[in-house]
Amino acid sequence: MKWIKNILWLVSGLILLSIALVHIGSSWMKYSNQDILKALPLAEIQMKFHGDVKVRTVYIDNSSDTTIVFIHGAPGSFDAFISYMKDTSLHNYNLLAYDRPGYGESSLYPMPSILDQSDILLNIINDHSTNIIFLIGHSYGGPIAGYTAAKNPNLISKTIMIAPLIDPYNEPIFWFSHFAKWKATKWLLPNDFQTAGTEKFEHSKTLKEIGPTWKLIHQPILHIHGGDDSLAPPTYNVNYSQSMIDSNYLDLRVFPNEGHLILWEKYELTRDIILDFVRK
Repeated sequence: MKWIKNILWLVSGLILLSIALVHIGSSWMKYSNQDILKALPLAEIQMKFHGDVKVRTVYIDNSSDTTIVFIHGAPGSFDAFISYMKDTSLHNYNLLAYDRPGYGESSLYPMPSILDQSDILLNIINDHSTNIIFLIGHSYGGPIAGYTAAKNPNLISKTIMIAPLIDPYNEPIFWFSHFAKWKATKWLLPNDFQTAGTEKFEHSKTLKEIGPTWKLIHQPILHIHGGDDSLAPPTYNVNYSQSMIDSNYLDLRVFPNEGHLILWEKYELTRDIILDFVRK
């Protein structure tokens, strides 16, 4: 019996250590406003309430008539795109990123509705309006970008979805996702992981709500996906794009050997595809 107790203590210790490392890593990865200005000296940082929701935006005004807006996934924050915002090849455009509700320095309660997320995004865009708006969304940010473009064709010129989770009927739920749902374990996780868990378990429902709007897309939309993406399975999500978005407007790029993190792991490839699409 002693060896069983030792194993239980070991497992418990490893779990607690993992939780501690997640908390430490989450705090280390957060960008303070001072950190942002060190990385992006020309950035304008704004903390603004949109209704009851406080949102942090990071904006670089490059005196362009075009603004590229970045929408991060779950978990995440604006700095998912910090390498792109620092890249001088994108400095022909104004660049705008933000912490979605529940993440970073924005309000810490989650907002699982894509419709509500889109309203927040539109408010942010209107605060930094230019003649031409491009949206780029990764993972959970993909359907937010797609829905916003579909509903606002006169405002959004082009849209890019990178590894988007858009198929409402094949939402992957992993065993560890439940730690953010169970009351007994939820409190152990950092806020951004709790938010991601809330979004995960509501995602299928909210994707069904926006399902018909994909047919409304009548402007160019680029879908980039890795063929080896286990978090947003390409078989389902790529097929969903093809079935729901008019082929006259859909530009689909699938890279067989890449995964969900293609925007970071294949940074130059992704950046060059973005630039080519934006310049067309």
